[in-house]
Amino acid sequence: MKDLSNRYSGMSLTDEKTKRSIALGSNGLIKFGGSEGFDEEDKTEQNYTVSLINHGNASKRIVLFPGELANTTEIAAIAGITADAIATNGNVIMAGDVVVIECIAANLAFLQRFLKRNPTRVVEMQITGATKSQLSQPITVTKVSPYAKLGAKSMIPNQYRKASDSDTLMAKIDVTTLQLDDQTVLDVVVAPNSGIDITFFFGASRNDAYTLNEQAKIALG
Repeated sequence: MKDLSNRYSGMSLTDEKTKRSIALGSNGLIKFGGSEGFDEEDKTEQNYTVSLINHGNASKRIVLFPGELANTTEIAAIAGITADAIATNGNVIMAGDVVVIECIAANLAFLQRFLKRNPTRVVEMQITGATKSQLSQPITVTKVSPYAKLGAKSMIPNQYRKASDSDTLMAKIDVTTLQLDDQTVLDVVVAPNSGIDITFFFGASRNDAYTLNEQAKIALG
């Protein structure tokens, strides 16, 4: 007699899981980029790098992705985060004519708006600090809601380094449970006289524009 304890609809659970992931993409519900499902999110080949540089003598807390929150006042009220600024490409914080915080990130404003409309999963963050002290600064993800506080998670890059890592200024953080959307705030503390490069490796995305086009192609053959 066949052992059906690990089978579903005549298929192995693994095959069924793969089938459903592929179906989500083929039905136009989820955009997977270069992959075919959730099991291959690391193959989407969708990544984005942002650099923050602190020229000042005090640490600064910068919000990279504010979700639906409009400004630092609303971020403080809803998310409980006392942020110094929301990142923009270029000069983020000035002290007179002196640049204190600088951000280098192509089309950042568009990406921030895109993530609000199209929830996107993050597979990995690759962190490079300009100094060792930067790897001790937190990257915090806060979930927000108009009804209740949903909690936050802080990640210290140093804690994700392995003894075998040759580059002492680099860390890789696997964050397969992280989703960027209108209800998620992600902020970074930048150490004094230091900087950080963060490369986000994106996974699946719920993209309404992609969904409509794909479903039309399926319907029309």
